[in-house]
Amino acid sequence: MPPDLDTLLDFAARTAVRAGEITYELFCNSVVEYKGDGSEVTAADRAAEAYIHSAIQEAFPDDGVLGEEGADVASRSGRRW
Repeated sequence: MPPDLDTLLDFAARTAVRAGEITYELFCNSVVEYKGDGSEVTAADRAAEAYIHSAIQEAFPDDGVLGEEGADVASRSGRRW
């Protein structure tokens, strides 16, 4: 049975808080790099996205993920984060 909206919202909130903590921990010491399009990216950006991606795949393995820093996993559930 697919998760209900409250379950999804709780997961999203907890995951966002932890990703924010990861970003905060790394941000001050992150070196800014530039992507091919000229936009900035840091280790904090990449670490936060990696955490979010892995959390989603662990909790909802059939869900898709699309991330700014490169995550792109097709959905088998019809839901994409």
